[in-house]
Amino acid sequence: MMHPNKPAMFFCSFPKTGRTWVRFILANYFNEKYSLGLQIDFNNMFQLFPNHGQDTQRGLPAYRYSNHDAIPLLIFDHSPYYQSY
Repeated sequence: MMHPNKPAMFFCSFPKTGRTWVRFILANYFNEKYSLGLQIDFNNMFQLFPNHGQDTQRGLPAYRYSNHDAIPLLIFDHSPYYQSY
């Protein structure tokens, strides 16, 4: 369950632009900075920075740090941006 008071930020990108590598680098950085003790790989990085959606392995349910105030809820997505008027 998401922490209701934790603001969410989105990292949106086009497919095949390096989004996975950005997430991998950020996950390693936060793992080191906050001494989380994880062995970051391309499967568990979703615990820190999930995809938008309800997939239990890679989506919002995979996020494990809703009670850790220093770790942001940064959601990765490919959805296009539409400005509403």
